[in-house]
Amino acid sequence: MSEQHSAEKVEQSKQAKEIVDTVAATPELLTQVLQTPQAAGLISIMVQQQSISHSGPLPMADDMRKYNEVIPNGADRIMKLAENEQKNRYAIPKWSLFLKGLGLVFAMASVALVVWFCFELIAKEQYGLSVTVMISVLVALAGVFAVGKVIMPRSDKDKIEE
Repeated sequence: MSEQHSAEKVEQSKQAKEIVDTVAATPELLTQVLQTPQAAGLISIMVQQQSISHSGPLPMADDMRKYNEVIPNGADRIMKLAENEQKNRYAIPKWSLFLKGLGLVFAMASVALVVWFCFELIAKEQYGLSVTVMISVLVALAGVFAVGKVIMPRSDKDKIEE
């Protein structure tokens, strides 16, 4: 029985090869075969490949709907999370600029106070002490700015690496 079964398989294989060769050799026949519903269904299954690419802080709309099904108000919670993150992202540089400006104001106030003190010393005829204080303060300020310039690029590099 197995010999007969294998002989039938070989015969079917030969017939299938002949049919394929005939259809491939005749373009009109190939077109007719491709227009049949069975072939069209198989071709659409084989050809249908979907590639989805997404970039951004929020998931795609379909994913948001799925989140809503799994988590109550999931899409709304994700939107609130993204909005809060955006607010924080803009607030951090603003706060940094405010602190830099505040530092400059305090530096100017300190320099003004030292200059006033030096003029008071000059008014009391303490010229040497006045010059010493002024030079000391200027050297200290120059040192602070120099160290600040050296430290700032390193922190910028750390931000880039993150």
